[in-house]
Amino acid sequence: MQATIADIRRGDRFTRLAGRGGTFIAIRAAKLNKATGRVRVWIVEDHGQQAGDDSVVDLTESGMGRMINGDSDVPVEIHDQGMTIRHDSDEIPYDDRPNPHLSGKTDRELDATELRRRIPELIEEISNLGSERDLLVRHGLAAGISAIELAEMTGLSRARIYQIRDGRR
Repeated sequence: MQATIADIRRGDRFTRLAGRGGTFIAIRAAKLNKATGRVRVWIVEDHGQQAGDDSVVDLTESGMGRMINGDSDVPVEIHDQGMTIRHDSDEIPYDDRPNPHLSGKTDRELDATELRRRIPELIEEISNLGSERDLLVRHGLAAGISAIELAEMTGLSRARIYQIRDGRR
């Protein structure tokens, strides 16, 4: 399937059609820098990795992979889309032995405790940022910035911009 480097998602096996070729597997989805139009993709070289019995391509022996950069319109050929992959960078290393420096808790227990504390804080922060974004969108519209431009800047659709403007969001 013909596509561009910006279309790459995790688990895609692809070949670059411009510049240095090679077949790669994406460890992460492509990330576009809107300001520069450049894309970064974490990849590993495809050395014929095959899906195992559980249909997972195991990339744990491939190291951390490397990053490739390119303009968002660099052409690629995507051979396989969204393969399920397993990679070392997906694993969170836990030491399940009680740690005397952590009040006898294991790393996993400490992590769970920290996550239980942190997740509600982050949800509230996200909510506050959404409210602040909505306020800035309204100010932008009042200042004469078009809904199209605001949609591009925020990554929202024009319909969502109008919903924010009208107080329906």
